[in-house]
Amino acid sequence: MDKVIPILPCPNLAAQVEFFNALGFKLIGGSSYYAVMEYGNISLHFWVNKKLVPAENPTMCLIQTEDVYSLCDVFTNNLKAYYEKIPRTGAPKITKVRELSEDYRFTLTDTGGNTFYICMPRTSDTIIPLRTLGNEKYAKDFAVLYDLMYSKESPETAARFLPKLTAVIDKFDDIDKAKLLLINFDIATEINQIFDDKELSMLLKTYAGEGDWSEIQRKYETLKTDRRNMKQ
Repeated sequence: MDKVIPILPCPNLAAQVEFFNALGFKLIGGSSYYAVMEYGNISLHFWVNKKLVPAENPTMCLIQTEDVYSLCDVFTNNLKAYYEKIPRTGAPKITKVRELSEDYRFTLTDTGGNTFYICMPRTSDTIIPLRTLGNEKYAKDFAVLYDLMYSKESPETAARFLPKLTAVIDKFDDIDKAKLLLINFDIATEINQIFDDKELSMLLKTYAGEGDWSEIQRKYETLKTDRRNMKQ
């Protein structure tokens, strides 16, 4: 059986091993300058590069999984237990699952600045409910906003684009309005701005359990949890 195992750099091997142990990985071999970590079928090797600056590390690794949501939950909960909060910025950090046109994915950055894209492929004909507006006039702009936030991972750029849509939100029906308010809430959380979620909360109470509303509710609850964690 063929298998590819990445060998990734880190400036501090002890800190790297400690971080991956916190995630749930096990150290199965190595030396003072090399470590072999495993989690299920995921195998990662690390070597010491003391000159490496984590913030400048361009190394990336793509990991495919059959259940990205469960794996993200496990890693997130393990890191929260270890750090007493969810690390969302810098190195290390972990993101929420993002629903993109090609896959569902979350991003994990370790203490050495290595970036892991952990994904679950989607079929080509799958529609992303939270990326799609019923209002055809503004659907393309909304998709751009969504991709800036989740594909490009640039909440600052998304925040600059956002007013183009919030200026016309009164032209949206309730479910389109809820989708825009939801991404507004997420952007505000990421850039540490105040967001009044009363209107979104009222819409969710009105349409609880109907169609795409359950997906909006799930995302909303995740955002509220993240916002509480950031305040701790």
